This record gives sequence, C-alpha cells and structure tokens, in this order.
Amino acid sequence: MDEIRVCQICGYQRGFHVAVRKVDGGQKVVLICPDCGQSVDPGWMVTRLHMPPQHGRRYE
Repeated sequence: MDEIRVCQICGYQRGFHVAVRKVDGGQKVVLICPDCGQSVDPGWMVTRLHMPPQHGRRYE
C-alpha cells in the first residue's frame, strides 16, 4: 500500500478524519472514515502533543 486513503470497509476514497486518544506513553492517532465511521489504527503514536490542543486556522 502506497497511501492510506481508501476505506477498506465501504470504499470511500477521499481520506479520513483524525482522532487522538490518550494512552500510556503518549497519544495514539486513529483514522475514522467520514462515510461509514469505521476506525483504523495505523499504529501512529504522538508523544509530545499539547493537551488540550489549541485552536488554529479554520478551513472552509
């Protein structure tokens, strides 16, 4: 696989939403399909995320 873009459950092809969960040793990044809601754990960890996150630019 060259990229994580297509949901393997429903076939949605336009990427994922991102969620961050606190776990021992840092924060785990989880991908969520915006079409069917299926979550995907790519195994990505963040260890220095500022919690709570601060608001940034609003994209429209």
